[in-house]
Amino acid sequence: MKIRFVILILYILIAGPSYGTDNELYFRHYNNKDGLSHNTVNCSLQDSKGFMWFGTEDGLNRFDGYTFTIYRHNPEQPNSLPNNRITHLFEDSEGTVWVGSGGFVCSFKEEDETFHPFRFPTGNGNPERFSDIREDGRKNLWLREGSRIAKYSLTDKSYRIYPASGYFRASLMTMTKEGIPLFSDMFNMYIYSPEEDDFLLIPLLTEKEKEDQIHITALCHAPDLGMLVGTNRDGLKLWISQERRVVTLIPDVQVRTITPFNPYTYWIGTESGVYIHNVLKRTTTQLTKSLTNEYAISDNAIYSISKDKEGGMWIGTFFGGGLATFRMSMSVSTGISEEKLIRAC
Repeated sequence: MKIRFVILILYILIAGPSYGTDNELYFRHYNNKDGLSHNTVNCSLQDSKGFMWFGTEDGLNRFDGYTFTIYRHNPEQPNSLPNNRITHLFEDSEGTVWVGSGGFVCSFKEEDETFHPFRFPTGNGNPERFSDIREDGRKNLWLREGSRIAKYSLTDKSYRIYPASGYFRASLMTMTKEGIPLFSDMFNMYIYSPEEDDFLLIPLLTEKEKEDQIHITALCHAPDLGMLVGTNRDGLKLWISQERRVVTLIPDVQVRTITPFNPYTYWIGTESGVYIHNVLKRTTTQLTKSLTNEYAISDNAIYSISKDKEGGMWIGTFFGGGLATFRMSMSVSTGISEEKLIRAC
């Protein structure tokens, strides 16, 4: 393991970055003409049953491969969504789909297709205000909003609150591959230690970057390396865990989301298209919208990317582009060589 890590670091620090553009990959598009509720897609998820879920600016969509089923707020139905703007999606280990909507996280009950805002068992009975939810490797649900973090046990229903006044103001939350919670307050990363029931502070941005109003917009665990860090103005960075330092992989882009394609290749959604970056080969391919290629991505402002169980990549766009989905098999069938696809990904 240590030898492999050293080899990876040598690639990152010695090999020069390689950049290119490639609009020959095949993407299929879905928008409101195909049944999608809105063409701005904020988040996406494939659940354990195979359904694709898409959160938009106007409703939640469940896609079975043929038809979009749309869920919206209905003031006459108390168990409908609290808001039509959907910002987060997650499925826990028990198969429950959670939806972030209007400052609440709601569980979806498939039997009657209703939504139920999260409540603490010993609370006052009112829905708790949280915007995001994840599950760690110990069957704890973690909930986040600006003023607090909460840990809720799926096993014994106990919970603990971590107020921002005593800890930090969490702006992002994710998990490592091993199920360890990670947070950001826009400038630093915090790793939760279950043994100490506390958070380890790891500075990611320099004081100069903070003065320049650079902040963290995305985090993604890169096993054997550390953490991929997206920023609002200074591109994609890598925090190398064993060396406790940060290097820049892709400069000068506004990163919205980071999704693994395979152990060493990541799709980065930005305001200037999709960047496919291989951290081992140190190569970067940029995908952009094209007015002459109908198979290119449908918009350059990318807000969500998710991978399905068959290796397909689903890209949600902001400025009316709807969805674009990529599959190796579809691209090969259009005459694009498999070698070219492997090189790009």
